[in-house]
Amino acid sequence: EGGILMKNKKILIIIIPIIVLLLIGIGLCAFAYFATDMFKSPKQLFFKYAGKTLDTSEKFDYDKFLENYKIQSEKSYKSSGEITATVNSDDSDLKQAKEVLDNAKITFVANSIPTKEKHYTNIGITYKNNEITKLEGLASNNNYGLKCADLYDKYIYVENNNLKSLARKFGISATYVPDKFEKTNLYELLNVNKETRTKIKDTYYNVLDQKLDSKMFSKEKNAEITVNGEKVKTNAYSLKLNEVEAYDILISLLQTLKDDDTTLDLIIDKAEKSNLKYMIEQSLSSTNYSSDSISSTLNTTTVTFNKDYLKNSIQSMIDYLQNSKSDASSDNTMKITIYVNNKKPIKIELFANDESKFNLDITKDNNNNLLSVGVEGKTIFKADYTVNKGKNSQKLNGTITIIADETNIPINFNIESNKELNKINLKTTLPIDNTMLISRASFGNDATFEIDSQTTGELGKGTNSNTSVISITSGDTTIKVNLKEDITFSDDVSIDDLNTNNGKCLNNMSVSEMEALIKEIIVNYQKVLPIKLQLLGVNTSTSNDNSLVVDTTNEDSNNSNNETLVNTTTEDSVLSTQED
Repeated sequence: EGGILMKNKKILIIIIPIIVLLLIGIGLCAFAYFATDMFKSPKQLFFKYAGKTLDTSEKFDYDKFLENYKIQSEKSYKSSGEITATVNSDDSDLKQAKEVLDNAKITFVANSIPTKEKHYTNIGITYKNNEITKLEGLASNNNYGLKCADLYDKYIYVENNNLKSLARKFGISATYVPDKFEKTNLYELLNVNKETRTKIKDTYYNVLDQKLDSKMFSKEKNAEITVNGEKVKTNAYSLKLNEVEAYDILISLLQTLKDDDTTLDLIIDKAEKSNLKYMIEQSLSSTNYSSDSISSTLNTTTVTFNKDYLKNSIQSMIDYLQNSKSDASSDNTMKITIYVNNKKPIKIELFANDESKFNLDITKDNNNNLLSVGVEGKTIFKADYTVNKGKNSQKLNGTITIIADETNIPINFNIESNKELNKINLKTTLPIDNTMLISRASFGNDATFEIDSQTTGELGKGTNSNTSVISITSGDTTIKVNLKEDITFSDDVSIDDLNTNNGKCLNNMSVSEMEALIKEIIVNYQKVLPIKLQLLGVNTSTSNDNSLVVDTTNEDSNNSNNETLVNTTTEDSVLSTQED
């Protein structure tokens, strides 16, 4: 027995190190596979670095972003502010414009309760501290109204229902008018649950994985290229397709989409939420008229944007591609190459028949970044910027340059952001055509546009104050528009309901009632116009009164106009009913 035990111990002494070595080897191989590019095929590496091309250092959490947006968008608030403008110029031709802009002011108040879909806005115009006029807007209970107290002391509003009937009262064809406008909730529009997103992504990735054969991919080590003007050695990973293969892949993707109820249901749902469904149906529907000496007929083709329509449309695209495929040539090729340096993509290039058609160059040195886009060997866009991130703050500054027809248009930007302070500055210079300006003496050959904005306060809490200046400078002339606004977030926001007590609903009015309302507004306009002109400094004493007012005293003229309006409305109403 002792001999057997000794023998087993010797075997264990040999086996244990072998097992340990095997485990270490497996671990090293696994590390090499997952953490490095060893053992990975060109196909795997192509997709790996394709995914990293637009990757950021911080992962973007889509669901968290949407949830934060929902919270902020549902907060009630009160805001108030003013807009003023100034002109700095010695040009006599601009004297009148300077007088008006320097003394005019727009004030505004806005209250909102998003969860109840109630909103109120008050916009006033003053000149030399005299109120010229005021416009109020109110929305509640699916009603939307406007009021100008100078012309009528109640809101004139529209109920978001039976809009086709309302259109016909105005003599407007109701064919392209919805009976009701669907409200767009941006959160609901953008919200797609994680399971659905993953399922859709995996579905189409699997199609590409199956259709893209490993033979289509290649790898080149130590490929020397130029990135943003500098020569760099890289590893190049390419996908090359000929025209026939490209047709096959497109057909497979469309066939998958046709049978993919998850994606089709999502498309229909979002089309409905965005009101796009109605617009598509109206654009696809057609109305044809035919007439002769005996009768007239109206033929309407109605299209319903649903899943069956989508499936039929996709099948039509598949049939078209199948027919076009017969003319495709395997000699025509397309190649996408991703160039990688230090495990980071630094250039993507698209080739057609071995000629470069598009390139994206990426250079990153610590916090400094340079992106450039080229088309057929010509650079059309550059972004040279620096990002500095702190614990609770971020700074982004640099220049975006758009290159068109050998003209460089630079846009300088400087953005600072932290919990209680946000600053944005944008500045660009554009060439201008002096022949379109008032005076060549006061304007130069180009104009500088600048936006400078600063907001204090934590977003969605307490009071946020914003000061913004938009300035345009050319030659010796500078025009500035100034905005000041305070927004206070609070649950204590009160807004009146819009109803028949404080407004007139156009939906419930007859044509004759509408005509009476319009006449009353015109009469009030005639009364207040001379007063408003005097406040603006216009001398009305020597003006011809007839040029300032609308003559409504001629009963024959009014009756004639009213009859025309009613007759036209009646005819259009009959026509519109047929169209519906």
